[in-house]
Amino acid sequence: MRSAFTLIELLVTVAFIGLLASLLLPVLARAKEKGRRAKCMSNLREIGVGLKMYVDDSARYPYFLIEPTTSQPPVSIDIPLQPYTRNYWTNELWKCPSYTGLTRYKKHSNSQTIFLNDSWNGSYAYNPSGTGDYFENLLGLSGYKNGTSDFPGREESQIRSPSQMLAFGDSQFGGPELNFLPEPFPVLTIPDGTFAGWFILKTSHADLSNFLFTDAHVEFKKVYELVATNEVARRKWNYDFEPH
Repeated sequence: MRSAFTLIELLVTVAFIGLLASLLLPVLARAKEKGRRAKCMSNLREIGVGLKMYVDDSARYPYFLIEPTTSQPPVSIDIPLQPYTRNYWTNELWKCPSYTGLTRYKKHSNSQTIFLNDSWNGSYAYNPSGTGDYFENLLGLSGYKNGTSDFPGREESQIRSPSQMLAFGDSQFGGPELNFLPEPFPVLTIPDGTFAGWFILKTSHADLSNFLFTDAHVEFKKVYELVATNEVARRKWNYDFEPH
């Protein structure tokens, strides 16, 4: 006749199973994230192929945004690429599996312009500005139009180093514009302006990010390798490959 487990043996077994679980769960979590990261890279690579096909046909890069008018809704970066990608901004292709934020189009009215990153959200972001200013000195792939301004997308021939220029990447804030913001920068408490600490830039993959370049290849790198003040990083944001 077999004897039953003693209470001590049962507790030891439970503790051993708990220890194994505590060791395995981080491994499983990393494996899942690695799979999500691979799918994200695949998404960006497909978007990059669509972008390259668009440029081959048009000889210039698409508009990042055309603001709405009384007769036309807004045109966002996914619209001109849709014939090549067969997907819109809210479809699966444009969403990283690790992204947990909102995916939605820009809310708008014809009488009021709303700041892009307040309302148009998603997991991927485009590089229209480079290290320049969004409204005055676009050094990236450009492409912005409203009732008074028109900055068409860059001509293909203007891109000096396609294999090294950023086109898309994981969004840093859930907004659709890839931001050149060297870390760290101070966070202030509004409205009194009190210093509240330093903001450390993150994406869907924490301090790592997938970056799509204009020749359609994708690299997985630490965010701060490209979002940095050094000359090598700054060049990769700008069409003329200069460290503005």
